[in-house]
Amino acid sequence: MSDAELLEAFTNFVNTSWMIFTAYVSVVFAYLVAGYLVSNKLGTRMILLVSTIYSFVAMWAIFAINTNLQSVSAAVIEIKRVVSEGDSSLGWLPIGSVPDYFNIAIPIIVTFITISAYLGSVLFFIYQRRSSGETET
Repeated sequence: MSDAELLEAFTNFVNTSWMIFTAYVSVVFAYLVAGYLVSNKLGTRMILLVSTIYSFVAMWAIFAINTNLQSVSAAVIEIKRVVSEGDSSLGWLPIGSVPDYFNIAIPIIVTFITISAYLGSVLFFIYQRRSSGETET
């Protein structure tokens, strides 16, 4: 793989990860807003439908984000390898000096964040549903 192809793959993985993450955050906030505004007004079947669709979308997004971040890490490892072997001019990239534990930690941390956002939003929806629907001032 040439330097240009490797750099393009790395950039595409990063951009795709961010795109999926921002879409996921939008879906989480939409579910939070729905939980806040209409959870008390929805019937059981509608809550089941909305929550099921939300859960499927969330699980897909969490999987996709995790997979893409693992691809980012693999690209970083490959960049570091070709630079260390002297076969690449990509040594100027700051990502080449990132410690190896960072490549392992980032997919785990972001996956934890996305799962926490999912669980927190579902708990919030349930809390809002069970509350009186009155807003605090």
